[in-house]
Amino acid sequence: MEETNALIGTPDCEVAEGLADLGLEIIVPSGQHQVAASHLRPLGISYDADTAQSVGEAFDLLANAVRANVALLLHEDGVDPDDAVAYLERWSLLPRARATQAVRFQTDPRWGSYIYCYTEGVRLCRQFAGGDPVRFERLLTEQLLPADLVPA
Repeated sequence: MEETNALIGTPDCEVAEGLADLGLEIIVPSGQHQVAASHLRPLGISYDADTAQSVGEAFDLLANAVRANVALLLHEDGVDPDDAVAYLERWSLLPRARATQAVRFQTDPRWGSYIYCYTEGVRLCRQFAGGDPVRFERLLTEQLLPADLVPA
């Protein structure tokens, strides 16, 4: 019964967001873009799997660090939101509208710190699962907290 409510700002959010970001990686451990291309081609949608793979790898290296950096720029350094938007546009390659929305999210009093549920959640869940579907299933079926995901 207690799992029927998802409370925002709780440790469970970090695990939930990590699971959401990690799911495809566990289900399709390699060749994700080739799988996507094979499903899109019959629909007449052109999808360059090699380019998507390269962009995806670069995005994985930068995305979480950039999002966390924006939070620090805004809340620790007090930069102007327009400067944070420009930072996101440059380092995440986001279009202005999407970067503006991301900054709006991070400056909302209810959601300002939530970005770390994404950035740290996926890191912790990936570390815990280690590519093992059985350990990933534990993330889905057990009530684990972030502290439970850290190696002893």
